[in-house]
Amino acid sequence: MVVRQASFAIIVRQGKGDGMKKYLFVCLVLLLAGCGGGEETAGGNKNREHVWSGQVKTIDKAKNVEDVLGEASARQRQEIDEQSQ
Repeated sequence: MVVRQASFAIIVRQGKGDGMKKYLFVCLVLLLAGCGGGEETAGGNKNREHVWSGQVKTIDKAKNVEDVLGEASARQRQEIDEQSQ
């Protein structure tokens, strides 16, 4: 009777191990499927639209306006300096 209990315990352990092997196999397959086959590279999104495209365009426009205002301010200061001399 002790032998049967020991063999049953071994069978139960093997059954649990088989489930773990299946679980690990599924995880491995999902990991490989998620990591492979992508057409994009690290710099692949440069020409594509993304979630923040509108905000990025707005910031770029604001930088351009800032440059224009900076140039106008410099010209105005120069004119004031010329008039004061």
